[in-house]
Amino acid sequence: MVYIQGGRFIFEPSMPDQFIPYPGYLPTVLQVKSYCIDKYPVTNSDYFRFVKESGYIPSDTTNYLRLWHDGKYLCGTDDLPVVYVSYEDALAYAAWAGKRLPTEQEWQFAAQGTDGRIWPWGNQFRKDLCNDGKKGLMPVKSWPKGCNQSGVCDLTGNVWQMTNDIYTNGSHRFVIIRGGSYFNPTSSEWYIKGGPRQLNQTQMLLMVSPGFDRCSTVGFRCAADIGTNFRK
Repeated sequence: MVYIQGGRFIFEPSMPDQFIPYPGYLPTVLQVKSYCIDKYPVTNSDYFRFVKESGYIPSDTTNYLRLWHDGKYLCGTDDLPVVYVSYEDALAYAAWAGKRLPTEQEWQFAAQGTDGRIWPWGNQFRKDLCNDGKKGLMPVKSWPKGCNQSGVCDLTGNVWQMTNDIYTNGSHRFVIIRGGSYFNPTSSEWYIKGGPRQLNQTQMLLMVSPGFDRCSTVGFRCAADIGTNFRK
């Protein structure tokens, strides 16, 4: 994990269309306490260790680890971000690891730091420093020069990353995801836009059921409070 020194930053998420209303975000100056966050998104090998040691089986197994075969990820995919996991699956992994999911504010602060940069490396987009979608899902360590100033890596373009922020607006329930993904659909305005996304862009993932929520473009990374005994 990477230690994130607490500090002040302006939390002002950028939102896509408001077809389904987002939370009432207002520009807010926050004082964030120090914490730790995973250097990389959770990988297949990380998640396999969790399943093997905990014996975890979700109550709804629809689409669970759909890219795996007989309970094991495919050869050569150790360092790919684990996908086809639900919010509930991510919470179970985090609890086993002695961690938790980061809040949306923590994710953004860990990604941007105190200087409000738009991309992990600065304010100009560089397709050579992240997954630009041309090769599909890639190992989390593929862009060592694309890490940010704190050493947090793979923040944009590979997989959307779940946060711990869940909202209900009366008709819809959704979890906030960050970072963009390798897949950027162009056939319909109804799809969540993918590709590398700026660090301040927020995105909702509508939640229907664990089986329906699991997909090929959403993974997660964990956070931990200072003083927590977490698994290495």
